[in-house]
Amino acid sequence: MDSQPGITIAHNPARSRVVAIHGGEEIGFMSYREDAGAIVIDHTIVDPRFQGQGVASQLVREGLTALAEASPKRIVAACSYVRIWLGRHPEFAHLTEW
Repeated sequence: MDSQPGITIAHNPARSRVVAIHGGEEIGFMSYREDAGAIVIDHTIVDPRFQGQGVASQLVREGLTALAEASPKRIVAACSYVRIWLGRHPEFAHLTEW
């Protein structure tokens, strides 16, 4: 699924999140924590008003890319949504362990 109109994805390292913004409001996020040698993605949350519209998919797609570009650490998919998403998008599997 392509990017959703009006939704911006931004990496916020200070909060350990990749956020989805619509109309100036944060409508979703993919959170992570840094462990020794790894970035562990632990949650993907989207406001119920925006669920089913591809926001979570956009968060994961752009978030994985941003995390891989920002750090040489391996990325571990602990979030069940991210693991399912990776199963559907094998072209991103090289960025993660799960």
